[in-house]
Amino acid sequence: MRLLSAVIVNYRSGALSAACAAGLRRESLAAGVPLEIVVVDNSAEAEERALLGTLDGVRYLPLETNAGYAGGLDRGVEAASGDVLLLANPDLQFSPGFLPPLLAALELRAAGAAGPRFTWDEEGRWLLPPLWLPTPGNELAKILARSRLGIREPLRRAWQAVARPQWEAVETSAVPGLVGALFLVPRAVWDRVGPLDDQYPLYFEDTDWFVRLSRGGFGAWLVPASRVVHLGGQSTARSSARSLASFLESERRYFELHFPPAARALRRVAGALLPPAAPPPPPEARRPVRLAWESRGRALVELSTLAEGAPGAGRFVEGGSLEISEEEWDRFPFGAFHARVTELESGRKLLSTSFRKDAPISPGPGIGRA
Repeated sequence: MRLLSAVIVNYRSGALSAACAAGLRRESLAAGVPLEIVVVDNSAEAEERALLGTLDGVRYLPLETNAGYAGGLDRGVEAASGDVLLLANPDLQFSPGFLPPLLAALELRAAGAAGPRFTWDEEGRWLLPPLWLPTPGNELAKILARSRLGIREPLRRAWQAVARPQWEAVETSAVPGLVGALFLVPRAVWDRVGPLDDQYPLYFEDTDWFVRLSRGGFGAWLVPASRVVHLGGQSTARSSARSLASFLESERRYFELHFPPAARALRRVAGALLPPAAPPPPPEARRPVRLAWESRGRALVELSTLAEGAPGAGRFVEGGSLEISEEEWDRFPFGAFHARVTELESGRKLLSTSFRKDAPISPGPGIGRA
């Protein structure tokens, strides 16, 4: 049995990192998979070091300066000795038996990486967004959707063309890329593709790596039989302004590296001619939050923190309503949510509405009510 090296990058999330390490150890023991755990700590804080430095069976690597997620993973891989790598955020919870299907997927032809299905809840009802590779067409669709023109149909079609097949998949499936919160990669593939680009401060490092993986002739595999709850944003929730700045810097780097000059110029011109419109603040939500629409067939409910509605989380529902449970609601981050309900058979929009966490939700354009 090959040695699996798990690399967890911590940033002011010591309790989450400790729980993540414990969950990985439990699952590796159940699967009979030899495991080493490396925790790379970007925090450089005494409290984090006191907690993480005392964990049994964990190799602890405190960094004097914050190397970012990509840099932290790269440092951890350098220190790891396994021939299969598991690269992970700390804010994860593992469904029993999540590990063997991922390892099995690495045995498929030209397999370069394998990743689980990410959910918001333990029951696996809310499916988190898959990796969406930027293209010039998608960027133009985003600009149109965000502008005063509010032309959102091209963006919606482009997003659902990516998200729906992955959300509906029941078998291991080839995908363009995987979400960087957790994926497995053989050491030999990592050495061929190269490390994550640590010049990305916080975002797009996974997107960039999977583009390079594909160019190297390797495939990425989504494994629905493997399920992981991603609590999401725990490491960056305390510094949203810095997170936004990091996103913009990472976005700029990705476009410079992967978009041709003409596409970058078109994006700049379109953005200047069609600046984003400020959407009105949504009303606060009554609890429990209940969405209802005029249909009894199978529907897809999507929730996004972005006014244009993509990317977002998805949930398949039978019938004409959905009540968000208190437990689910507690998992949602604070702020605005934009909901859209689509009838699966016809593709017809049944409901569009917006609300804010913890405070009445009113229908937007659409034929539903909320």
